[in-house]
Amino acid sequence: MNMAKGMGAPEERLRKWVEDMGYSITDAAKQIGIPRSMLSYFTNGKRRPGRRSANKIEHATKAWKDGPIRSVDWDE
Repeated sequence: MNMAKGMGAPEERLRKWVEDMGYSITDAAKQIGIPRSMLSYFTNGKRRPGRRSANKIEHATKAWKDGPIRSVDWDE
């Protein structure tokens, strides 16, 4: 798997990013630029983002202390 710093699956990392940043799901979705319901599906592992959403997640998480959640991480 392509995971930064040995972390877990991208949905686990996304949940951790939301928590680390102190965001609500609504605030995190706004920060990323996707609907709240879509972010909930991604963080719960019910769906995987398409390339556009994955790229938005990567961009939003690029300055995170645990490294970005790269769009290719969702391909595995």
